[in-house]
Amino acid sequence: MRDYAVTKCQLFRHMSDAKLGLLCFGNQYLNEAVMGSLNEINLAWIGATPGVRIDMEAKIASFEVPALGINSQLQLGAMTMIGTQNCHNAAVAALSVVGLDVGLDVEAIGPCIEKLRPPPHRIQIVCKDMHGVTWVDDSKATSVEATYTGLMGLKEAKVCDSTWWPCEGCGRTCV
Repeated sequence: MRDYAVTKCQLFRHMSDAKLGLLCFGNQYLNEAVMGSLNEINLAWIGATPGVRIDMEAKIASFEVPALGINSQLQLGAMTMIGTQNCHNAAVAALSVVGLDVGLDVEAIGPCIEKLRPPPHRIQIVCKDMHGVTWVDDSKATSVEATYTGLMGLKEAKVCDSTWWPCEGCGRTCV
């Protein structure tokens, strides 16, 4: 992980223009690796400020990167996808586009949120039956950690009480 973190920070240093470096908050290796690049890149964190924070209750992503003049909010309430990770993915993608300074702002991205769909087999709603049960396909979650993350994301989205999660297959280490 340490080598990965160092390589990621080296890539950030070679970016041109605004150099927005978007990192996961709380990763020890990334925190250590980025210390040598603080004056060369504009850091933004997933889950902290500067960066993107998500209020799952209100379904709002807040973007704040003072070095780039970014301070706005994105309404996520129109998303039809479920799961915390889908909200994080949408918010991080939006912040990445805004941070690239290609002429799009959060207000232009907002109306597109309702059109987002998860990739196949990733916290994908298969159906809602007549008993109010939501059937979810997350068959791309091929490890215990990925399955756990998906389930916790549904718990935070408050859909677990009536959700069935069919499990099958084997882990990646199976022969």
